[in-house]
Amino acid sequence: MEVSDGKGEWHRVGALDSVSEFVFDAPGTIFPCDALHVRIVGVKGTGLQIHSYAVDAAVDGDVLWATGNTRYVSEATGKDVGGGVKSPYFDDDYGEAVAGDASAVIWRASSGRKIHPNRIPPKARAASLEISTAPNEAEAVQLVVSPSVDMADVRVSLSSGLQGKGGCAIPSSAVDILRVDYVPVSQVTDAAGVRGLWPDPLPPQDAAPLAVPAKANRPFWVRVKPPKGTPKGVYTGTLSVLCRQKGGESATFNVPLSVEVFGFEFPDRVTCETAFGVNLRNPWSCHAAKTPAQKELIADRYLDALAYCHLSPYNPSPCASWTVKWKNG
Repeated sequence: MEVSDGKGEWHRVGALDSVSEFVFDAPGTIFPCDALHVRIVGVKGTGLQIHSYAVDAAVDGDVLWATGNTRYVSEATGKDVGGGVKSPYFDDDYGEAVAGDASAVIWRASSGRKIHPNRIPPKARAASLEISTAPNEAEAVQLVVSPSVDMADVRVSLSSGLQGKGGCAIPSSAVDILRVDYVPVSQVTDAAGVRGLWPDPLPPQDAAPLAVPAKANRPFWVRVKPPKGTPKGVYTGTLSVLCRQKGGESATFNVPLSVEVFGFEFPDRVTCETAFGVNLRNPWSCHAAKTPAQKELIADRYLDALAYCHLSPYNPSPCASWTVKWKNG
């Protein structure tokens, strides 16, 4: 195993001579450095299999954002022959700031993005959160709060509905503001996934304070579903973002929300049939359901969530069982 600062020579730090776990120290002569390169070279005629490797290092100053990458190099030519694909989870080329001051930056991101908890807030700016949808269709945008000081509580609210032209409106009941929570992932299941904290659950905001540490990101999921019959047009309103610091000082940021409603309506029953491989029995163990009544309640809630998103699972009746008997068979 060898290390380098990417500018000078490679330093050999140790050799792997058996199937085991090894720990090597990088020489102090290459520090401080802006980058640390690690390469593992297999001896000709020897099989080499690396299950995993990690680098631990002390970093001066505040740690804001760091990424890594693994590349494969031909021993014969010394040329790069490819490597692992970096997960889009580490992208930082998206999003726009919509509000903020010295204590926090409020920014927006597409609902299709997974927000890393330590990504640096974007420098680009925008005037508002924007959503385009049709009546009876739910669409969302993410509002991200990135404080520069520790916050004891952060919450987002919409005091009234969204107003359009000619007295038309989208009621506040058609707007959901949910938290984006993070879960620890230890086993990656696809190329986009990573180990560590992964944003996935969307619980509703509750009365308990939501603390957000300095230089961390807390996304909120702003989802709008205009009721059937909502006229075509642009509807606007204002979201209030309350940030209360640990010392008691608080600030409220007003973020405009703009929703474009298309001139067609989404049907209750979609013409494009879906069949998602959702095993509705799995949530029973996650929610510690024991009795048939508890299992039916959980299954119904998951089915309601799927129906809200116009998704159909393979098995819509996990609490029921049946058999098929063929006549004259």
